[in-house]
Amino acid sequence: MAHEYFPSWNGKFRRPDDLWTPDYRTPMQDSLLWVYERQTQLCGYVLAARSGMIAHDETLGALASIAARLDTAAGGAK
Repeated sequence: MAHEYFPSWNGKFRRPDDLWTPDYRTPMQDSLLWVYERQTQLCGYVLAARSGMIAHDETLGALASIAARLDTAAGGAK
């Protein structure tokens, strides 16, 4: 649930450069959309832990699991 609330703040004021448009008629470029999505995902975990929706230890475990999976995944620069 915290993940769903975050984009209303993140999407309007913290979006990557090429996602910004001067109006709704101009199409967005989405080469940096992954940055926006990952920031939203991370902040969803943080908000859930800070609000007490998820236990602190569960959040740390989930983040550690994600980091371990990414550390062994193919692709990307290390």
